[in-house]
Amino acid sequence: MKALLDFLGYQGALAVADKPFFPKACYRYFPELVQSKIDSERERLLIQYLKDWYKSNKDTYWYNYHKDCEEFFFGYWSFEAGVLALLLNIDIERSGIADKPFFPADYVRWAERESLGKIYSKPH
Repeated sequence: MKALLDFLGYQGALAVADKPFFPKACYRYFPELVQSKIDSERERLLIQYLKDWYKSNKDTYWYNYHKDCEEFFFGYWSFEAGVLALLLNIDIERSGIADKPFFPADYVRWAERESLGKIYSKPH
């Protein structure tokens, strides 16, 4: 998580530890994902992140929530993956990321249509 906050330029009053708060979490992919300049590598890492995302959240209160409270269940979404795809200008359609479980594709498509949040731009 520190890599993402550093990448985003977090200047907040709270210190962010180098050591992960949830050591088993899939956030370990963030430093390489954020630092890579190679599209295919960023796509591969984001796909791996999404693959590991749900099971890495076993310690959260909402894990398996769909089994306990079906009438209020609205899905599991990795919004941070959507933000990363948007900021890193990852082509979610070509890479197949849009179809991955837990990826908020509709939100990312909307943000892309609105030209929100690009950090890396594709050469024309």
